[in-house]
Amino acid sequence: MERKDEAKRHPEKFRRGYRAPAAVLLLGMFATLLLVWMIVIAERQWNVFEWADVAMDMRIRTALFHLWFEENITNGTQEQLGKTFSDLNEAIKLSDALLLGGKSEHGTVLAPVDDPRFRRHAEIVRSRLARLEEIARQRYRRGKVAGIGSPIELEFNAAFLEFDREARDLEILAEKSALSDQAKARRLHVVIIAAWILTVMASAIGLFRRERRQGEAEKALAAAYDDMERQVEVRTAELSNANRKL
Repeated sequence: MERKDEAKRHPEKFRRGYRAPAAVLLLGMFATLLLVWMIVIAERQWNVFEWADVAMDMRIRTALFHLWFEENITNGTQEQLGKTFSDLNEAIKLSDALLLGGKSEHGTVLAPVDDPRFRRHAEIVRSRLARLEEIARQRYRRGKVAGIGSPIELEFNAAFLEFDREARDLEILAEKSALSDQAKARRLHVVIIAAWILTVMASAIGLFRRERRQGEAEKALAAAYDDMERQVEVRTAELSNANRKL
């Protein structure tokens, strides 16, 4: 009750007492939100790095398939030619894992691509792989007739180049996005440090002002007590004089 009355009598003084705690609370909440944001960026950055690795692995697998397929369709047997599809199948599995979620070649669990920019490239890559597999199966069935220099061989090479170009675009996009996220994380880190420094400063200032006000209040109380003692002494002396006169 007395505190409410004091607040009514001295509203400005009352408000000043709560400025430092309010500032500390707001700065703390702000820094916490920035920290959560930085964690989200770090998780996204991890996913983007994984997507870039998968894009590179798909390119390697498909390039190996293209190399050995051309070698075996010219000099190998049908059995050897059939075995070359294992690399292409692995590339297709990686493409599906990129779109739907799954595991990379290194055993890392992949989150499905949810960013529209990445997903568009990933879907095109998947369609390019399907087209490459379709043409390769046709060449496999035809055997040496579909060898080097044939129209279907030219179509096969064109499909491979289209896939590789799109996969490379996906890899470059992921690398650029990762670099951008790194820059954002660095800026957020600096802002978080500044916010926590300000929080500590606001806390220190608040504690200093509180101690100063408490000291001033103690001094005022001591002065009031001394004044009361003086008044009691004066009043006692007056009463003594009055009693002697009586």
